[in-house]
Amino acid sequence: MMSHRHNWPARPDEGHRTRMAIGDLARAAAPPGWSRLTVRRTQVGAHALTTLICDGREVAAEGVDEQFQRLRELSYRADAGTWFTCELEFTAGSRGYTGHVDSSAPPFADVPARAALAELTLFPHEEPPAGCSPRSPPPCPSRCPPRTATAATAGTTTATTSRRPRRLRRSPASWPTARPRP
Repeated sequence: MMSHRHNWPARPDEGHRTRMAIGDLARAAAPPGWSRLTVRRTQVGAHALTTLICDGREVAAEGVDEQFQRLRELSYRADAGTWFTCELEFTAGSRGYTGHVDSSAPPFADVPARAALAELTLFPHEEPPAGCSPRSPPPCPSRCPPRTATAATAGTTTATTSRRPRRLRRSPASWPTARPRP
């Protein structure tokens, strides 16, 4: 999917309300006399960065991350996933906004494997975007204790480590079978 520029008209839906809430939080963080605010969110999985630029200077804002996460959820489409970059611009003296989203390429040069996996799990795509293809997660650090499994009583196994015992788990043979719902 290509990059899109949107001039979203006022409409009574949750996406619009969420974008308006982001604008309210940005305006509250801006110093008096501001003329232009730009809020930019880049995200892949849980790997995210939010910046608020007020008249060319970066300022801090609280609460926008949660709003952007909800906006990503609302923007999800089964065939194309959701956006990786969203930029909202606000001008002084107006409640309006202009938005720009990009769902064609991840916003980071190097996307961590776990973030890519989380992205594709939460927001599946028909075709994984470039730089977000599933890769195996990094190996366990060398300081992880070795694990061994020993047979315990019938139908159960216990996993132990050199540090502390783990709780008992049932073997697949002892799992209950699925029953149809009434």
